Amino acid sequence: EIKIDRSFINDFEYDTNAQAVTMAVISIGSRLGVTVVTEGVETEQQWHLLEELNCDVMQGYLFAKPLSPDDLEKWVRQHKTIREIMPVAPAAKNVSDKKK
Repeated sequence: EIKIDRSFINDFEYDTNAQAVTMAVISIGSRLGVTVVTEGVETEQQWHLLEELNCDVMQGYLFAKPLSPDDLEKWVRQHKTIREIMPVAPAAKNVSDKKK
């Protein structure tokens, strides 16, 4: 497992250096067959960008605040599926649309 620190994600939407490092780490993780986890995802825009890069796992306040074990159990019981807490996924992009 490779973990991308939240410091790379803080201004991920605007920081081309953070984007380059994140893309490289995700690519390396994919080639090595290891899971890449990104910390600190707090905005839908960050989530969408990381989805486009095929990041394996994301964690951050966008999904849930840190919870005690008891609160986590209650939270899991309330949310039967991850889809219930996720923002609406961006529409799939057609590769041929990019050529136009």
